[in-house]
Amino acid sequence: HRLCKYINRANAEAGKSQKKQKEVFGAHTDTSFVTIVPVASTSGLEIFDEGADKWFRPELLARRKWELERKEKGLDPSIETEKIIVTENGEDKEINIPWHSRYICVMP
Repeated sequence: HRLCKYINRANAEAGKSQKKQKEVFGAHTDTSFVTIVPVASTSGLEIFDEGADKWFRPELLARRKWELERKEKGLDPSIETEKIIVTENGEDKEINIPWHSRYICVMP
């Protein structure tokens, strides 16, 4: 199993962080049966679909799905969070979760 990620470059000793992103795991081919990609809030990952002969951005597809679901329910599609109810210590609490935390993309 592999986990690929992009991280902020940070100088821990100086306590400073830069805004540039560092690529930790470069372009590659996945040789597993499926690739599971948790959706991020910002589109950046691109996956080449050989069957369609084009690049695919999972975050853009997930965002379109989010906006469509919201429109169908008569809700604001531009909102960035969703309220959910969680039970903690026998008590219900309402919390906001980021729009993208409900989605993963599973690709063969």
